[in-house]
Amino acid sequence: MSGNFLWTLCCCDVATQWVEMRPAWNRGAHAVGVALEAAFGSFPLKKRRENARWIKRFEKEPKTPAQRVLESPDVCEADKQRVRDLLAANDFLTLRRRKEKLLFAFTRQGKLLDSQIIF
Repeated sequence: MSGNFLWTLCCCDVATQWVEMRPAWNRGAHAVGVALEAAFGSFPLKKRRENARWIKRFEKEPKTPAQRVLESPDVCEADKQRVRDLLAANDFLTLRRRKEKLLFAFTRQGKLLDSQIIF
């Protein structure tokens, strides 16, 4: 490959499944390090990392990203409260009922009008 172009660095926070993409001018250590710092700084919930090792662990039962954040000792209480507030404001059953109602209307009428979509 020749010429100047940007590479895309994609980072995913495993606990929250938040994805950040950052441009890097090249694949050198400095450019990638700058992009990583920018991506990690943009994750919605800050966590600290000790040493240079990543420890992998596997869950015995599946958990939602919200459950992982609320159970994590690395997440501060203010961030946990933000997650609790988001869960309270976005009830899963209400969202599911709304989705089913819209899908039913779509299949019955063949299309949805913008005025019928309520979010």
